[in-house]
Amino acid sequence: EFKDPDTKKRPASLMIKVVFLVALSWLAVTVVVFSFISLPLAVGRSLYFLFRIDESYIHDPLAFVVGGSLVFPGISQVLTIARLGEGNPTGRFRQWILAFKPPPKQKLFVFGASVL
Repeated sequence: EFKDPDTKKRPASLMIKVVFLVALSWLAVTVVVFSFISLPLAVGRSLYFLFRIDESYIHDPLAFVVGGSLVFPGISQVLTIARLGEGNPTGRFRQWILAFKPPPKQKLFVFGASVL
């Protein structure tokens, strides 16, 4: 038990720490759930905007599925890379960056033309 032997009561500082821990845990869970729900929707809506789809065709459940098909595998890939690497995270990140190979010039040309 966490009671003071003299007063037989729990110290106020302990109760404040517990309340702070519960509040912080609630906030963390809320942020994770909110991100889990809203990030794929935001990515899907951004793709609607990027592809210039008319607002009459925008459908949020479809935007969630499209965004989720990009976000969730991306998160999974990042977690896999973080788990598989040996050594410190900075070294793994550096190796990952150094392994980057730019796409062929034709793909860059097509991408640049589509952005303009």
